[in-house]
Amino acid sequence: MGQKLFTRGRMGAAPSKYGRAFETRARRIMREWNEAIGDGETSAAQDLRLGLQYDIANIMAGDVVTQLREQFPHTPIYAEVDYSTQMAIDLEAGRLDVALLFTPTARADIHHLPWINFTYRMVAPRNISLSEVTQDAYIFPNISPSFAAEHRHRLPHLSNCQLTSGQSIALMQFARDLSGVTYIAEDIAAPHIMNGTLHFVEDAPILQQQSFICCHIAKRTGRMMGRVRRAIRTL
Repeated sequence: MGQKLFTRGRMGAAPSKYGRAFETRARRIMREWNEAIGDGETSAAQDLRLGLQYDIANIMAGDVVTQLREQFPHTPIYAEVDYSTQMAIDLEAGRLDVALLFTPTARADIHHLPWINFTYRMVAPRNISLSEVTQDAYIFPNISPSFAAEHRHRLPHLSNCQLTSGQSIALMQFARDLSGVTYIAEDIAAPHIMNGTLHFVEDAPILQQQSFICCHIAKRTGRMMGRVRRAIRTL
């Protein structure tokens, strides 16, 4: 590329300003490459293209696909994991049929329906109370714009942090590796709470993240989309 795309430091690697500028194009290249491979593998291509927000995929990707397979036993399914903004673009362009995401878009061509509320809990590598959590040790969970706004409202003293991430898996890894404190999805935290590698900060507020079922507005009344919605809503 002729530019330095990443900068490295003690906390790991992060995109440079050139890297951030290149990211959208890089995602498009990767997506088109994967589509090209798919076109070569089957002349029918993927008949049902599903988008999943990262945390939704980590919590229940298998359950979602199982339900869709029951509704569409003979239909190939392509599943892609991404953030809400990119999935909205892909829905509008027809590259995805349906997406399960956290941030509904204001785009006129996208139809969305409320789905599941996901619960997020504050976790730490040891038993502590909320009063012991310092900003230096805190990792800000930028799960979505609405989640970040609610977090800043409920915990204003923990909102200006040096490290931020938008995925529970990454947040959990940072908390364990850096002895930090953060919020992660309760379902993702559960096995780590059980084995004692993480602990809930019991007096911290419990936060919720609403999810949505989204599709292109032209497909919202189609037979396939009705079956997709029924399958997903059973979860």
